[in-house]
Amino acid sequence: MRCRRRTAIRFRYCCTASDIERISDHAVIIANAAKEIYDKNLSFSEAAVEELEVFSAAVRKVVEIAMEAMKDEDLAMAGKVEPLEEVIDDLGDEMKKRHIDRLREGRCTIELGFILSDLTTSYKRIADHCSNIAVCLIQADNDEYERHSYL
Repeated sequence: MRCRRRTAIRFRYCCTASDIERISDHAVIIANAAKEIYDKNLSFSEAAVEELEVFSAAVRKVVEIAMEAMKDEDLAMAGKVEPLEEVIDDLGDEMKKRHIDRLREGRCTIELGFILSDLTTSYKRIADHCSNIAVCLIQADNDEYERHSYL
């Protein structure tokens, strides 16, 4: 039992460390996008800003849940991550569609589209890494080490 527990802990921290590092990499990409918007004095449409606020809130929530689950080794909390990650994927896809509509109507620019694409990609990947963390916690607790079988 002691060896099993040690293996589970080692597995959990090995797989979550790289996901946390990748989350920080995407945070840097998001910060760079914000700096570019500021430096070039760009602004999204009011509709895009509202969508980004919802999207940002969802991403903050999934990070909060994943980190709390990891810190407390709370499997029930970890189980809440994957459904929210799927919602975030859908939000990102919907934002891209709406941006294309605004672009066609002349209410947005291609330059802002590239920035929006970077943001949505980073947000979705952050959510993916949170999902990886949650799945890792659940698998380590169940002595299962293949992500796809869990999902």
